[in-house]
Amino acid sequence: LPDGTKTEITHSDREQTIDAGVKYASSLQEVEYTLRQTVKTPAFWMLIITYASHQIATPVLNVHAIPLLTDMGINPVNAATMMALMVAISIPFRFIGGVLADRIAKARMKMLLAGAYLSQAIGFGIFLAFENVASVYFWFIFYGTGMGVAFAITPLIRARYFGRKAFGSIHGLANMIITPVGIIAPIYAGWIYDTTGSYSQTIIIGAILLGISAFLALFIIPPRPPAHITSIHQIV
Repeated sequence: LPDGTKTEITHSDREQTIDAGVKYASSLQEVEYTLRQTVKTPAFWMLIITYASHQIATPVLNVHAIPLLTDMGINPVNAATMMALMVAISIPFRFIGGVLADRIAKARMKMLLAGAYLSQAIGFGIFLAFENVASVYFWFIFYGTGMGVAFAITPLIRARYFGRKAFGSIHGLANMIITPVGIIAPIYAGWIYDTTGSYSQTIIIGAILLGISAFLALFIIPPRPPAHITSIHQIV
């Protein structure tokens, strides 16, 4: 049974044990989607669109932040240190994001995701407003905070929405769809820099997309339990 819960069944009837597990999961409002059922839900595709919008901005910063900072006249070592600060800030918020996700209702998880993306968008906005060294620190603080929370909640929201039975397949399919976006985005950002000689346009696009992803997250409605409960062994 999920989470080590005890069952009143004293014999070894496998099907009755499975039924008891299904009833227990239902009592906790858990759902068990197959992969095929998942891709037919609006929630899955809203998650994909939201994550994809976010993933256009994130890899761009990871790849191009240090060149951007050195273009501002910052020493390469100092630029790398500032990037390390951003990652260091994200570490405790990965834990905090996970703790919060465990303690809020499934329907409110989208608010946590939207808040994480909005924090990153605010960081971009602060830099665009001032474009000086001080603003970079605020940018990375807000961005690192949102990155940490989003890192923790991204797989958890899939698990809470679609269950644990086909979690690996669902998670893998989502990553397969989204990963090419994260590969193409830094290349496109590099092309913009080579064409314009500046990262300003890239930062503006990133801020807009992060704001859009925060807005879209608010519309990710948890799916209802599937109309047909499949066998516990049926993943696809």
